[in-house]
Amino acid sequence: MKSFFFEILSEEIPARMQLGACETLKNLLAAALKEERLSFECVTAYVTPRRLVGVVQNLTETQDDFETEIRGPRIDAPFQAIEGFLKSQNLSSLDACAQQESPKGAFWMYRSFEKGKKTEDLLGPLVERLIQNFPWPKSMRWGDQDLSWVRPIRGILALFGEQVIPVTVGRGLWRVTSSNSTKGHRFLSPDSFKVQSFEDYVQKLKEHFVLLDQKERKQKIWEDALKVAQGQNLQIVPDEGLLDEVTGLVEWPIPLLGEIQNNFMTLPREVLTTSMRVHQRYFSLKKDGEKELAPFFIVVSNGFSPASADVIIQKGNESVLRARLSDALFFWEQDQKTSLEDMLTKLKTRVFQKGLGSLYDKAERLKELGMGQFGSLVLESIGFKEETTLKQCGRAGFLAKADLVSTMVGEFPELQGIMGSYYANLQGEAKEVSEAIYDQYDLWSETDVSKKKVSMTLALADRLDTLVGFFGLGLLPTGSKDPYALRRSALGVIRLLRRHQLDVSLKDLLMTVLKSYQTQGVTDFEIQKTVQKLLEFFEERLKVSLKDQGVSPDRVAACLTGAWFDNIPRACHLAEALDSFLKSKEGEIFLTVYRRASHILKESPFDGSKEVQPGVFQDPSETLLWEALQKAQVEFETGLFDKKDADFNQAFLILSNLAPALHSFFETVQVNSPDVMLRDNRLLLLKNVVDLFERLADFSKIEKEGGK
Repeated sequence: MKSFFFEILSEEIPARMQLGACETLKNLLAAALKEERLSFECVTAYVTPRRLVGVVQNLTETQDDFETEIRGPRIDAPFQAIEGFLKSQNLSSLDACAQQESPKGAFWMYRSFEKGKKTEDLLGPLVERLIQNFPWPKSMRWGDQDLSWVRPIRGILALFGEQVIPVTVGRGLWRVTSSNSTKGHRFLSPDSFKVQSFEDYVQKLKEHFVLLDQKERKQKIWEDALKVAQGQNLQIVPDEGLLDEVTGLVEWPIPLLGEIQNNFMTLPREVLTTSMRVHQRYFSLKKDGEKELAPFFIVVSNGFSPASADVIIQKGNESVLRARLSDALFFWEQDQKTSLEDMLTKLKTRVFQKGLGSLYDKAERLKELGMGQFGSLVLESIGFKEETTLKQCGRAGFLAKADLVSTMVGEFPELQGIMGSYYANLQGEAKEVSEAIYDQYDLWSETDVSKKKVSMTLALADRLDTLVGFFGLGLLPTGSKDPYALRRSALGVIRLLRRHQLDVSLKDLLMTVLKSYQTQGVTDFEIQKTVQKLLEFFEERLKVSLKDQGVSPDRVAACLTGAWFDNIPRACHLAEALDSFLKSKEGEIFLTVYRRASHILKESPFDGSKEVQPGVFQDPSETLLWEALQKAQVEFETGLFDKKDADFNQAFLILSNLAPALHSFFETVQVNSPDVMLRDNRLLLLKNVVDLFERLADFSKIEKEGGK
């Protein structure tokens, strides 16, 4: 057995695609080897900004032999059938076939044997197919060829042991053939060098200023950056996403400390971090125990060569950041000369969506929703209602989108909402209003609902206004396409309702939003159809949300019925309790007797409007079930299972206590008795039991295998 590895050297691969490409290569390579009947120990993959590498350890040197048995027609089959079989197997006569007996008679059998080929003859075409069919999210063509790759390919290295595997891609001037050589760092070691094995390849790459292993590069960046920061008694503001991105930008990382001019430190923290993170990929720094940023940053250089290069790179990055922050400071000062009210008027020329008016129209709807019935429903759901808070909800909704026309957000779109919050605070708006504007796009971590009443109301109103408007126009997500991110908006609503346990009807909220559209003259929505489509949409999103927690979709469907169908927190609470109950032994027994009872009722016609007559009972099991049912109904009433924070586990325990009496009833009486009065009375008794069961959930929607 030998090791096999190949490197595809190209122009710089976008950092955001690297980890996905690495995992894809690993999976595709393993699948391709198995398809070729090649045994191996393991497959790994590596990626740097310029190279994608696949490695196979202990790969067999020959393909596994392949033997198949192909059964043909019966021995006594017509000549035409036998001739057709021989032709399909490229055989001239039956001499190569044998007869085989079976319970169905004697058949002709052809055994084919294919001796395994040499691995070295299979690897070249295998790699070529991988390159030609690799599924990049975005790829490009160059020159006059059909080959596409994420960026132009410059070289291919392919070694099986020490033997070069011939691989050819492209054509003409862009034709690339494999060899045993590669190149190191683009600037520090641009010349080619030869390698003899994967271990030799990794070592020589380091000698030529390339760290191949992305995990090793990431660890080195973090450790070296920490040393630089600690040298100034500073801490790095943690940012895992930025660390991953920087890892994909450098092959030989060297962190450097840069300084920020003090006059820029008056800018909001988010402006500083956005300028550094999004535009320059710098790490922000702060002093130990402080929230405010320190006037320094860390930039990770992709190596440097001359003795003074570190200073040049440091000063160059400081200069670039200074230019960006100078613009940001100008925007910050200019925006403060315009009130949010004046910014709002400019929203009249910004279309929200064709058919739904302008962003100013949306601002007016959010204002009406916040201070009107919508705000009242949300606040009352947490047991709170105050006129001042409603006014703040309306004010926050009205100003929420004003900063979209600010010069700062025009330059830094990532800061929408954030800048509006700062401007609102500077212009004397209530703290709750400025906080709500800040939180409108991201309100997931706050657990103390009493501190975020206005923020929560605005976040819900904004998302539901968008959902109702787009569904009203018929702009629904289809398949994997969701250009308006409506699924994300729905999940945001679900998350808000669940996190803050808002005991409110989703349908009531949707109807309130529809009224706000009608107030503005948008009257062509089909109200009932729009609401129904939205409730179905939320049901599917809720199934996705709970499935991530291990609750199967059939449990969710069972709970979205009756009084629970549009109360998201209670439906989730109930689905979780139902899932736990059905996984227990008591739950299995309960489901069995429920199904038997509901099946009997479905197959047996009777007048369900009548009352059960205990005086008609003939068997003790009927009386036992009736008494158990009476007790359970009383416990249900006193348990207040239709109220907020109900103990659904206790409710399922009450139902499961009926199972023994119901089982005894089935074992000792004939439900469909020849006596019509007796039969109808027993069916009515069963109906009362099933009705109690279905006050909690529609158990008929539970899949027989548990939905697993």
